[in-house]
Amino acid sequence: MNHDELYKALCKVPNGKEKSRDKIIIELYMRSEGASQKQLVDALNMRPATVSEQTDILIELGYVTKHIDYMDKRISV
Repeated sequence: MNHDELYKALCKVPNGKEKSRDKIIIELYMRSEGASQKQLVDALNMRPATVSEQTDILIELGYVTKHIDYMDKRISV
């Protein structure tokens, strides 16, 4: 299964918080360089609060990490 097939399969998962987390993980996986929360909001068409809440959970679970981009001082995941 390639990335596109995996993403399409995950899009079929019923709406809920777990689906938001899955979409964030896949988007970050496809962006090997990481992404800011704003980039995730724009790419996934999610509310900023949802992206923030779900990325915090993913960090707690150990799936993603945050780091500061020293070029623009914003936090990326």
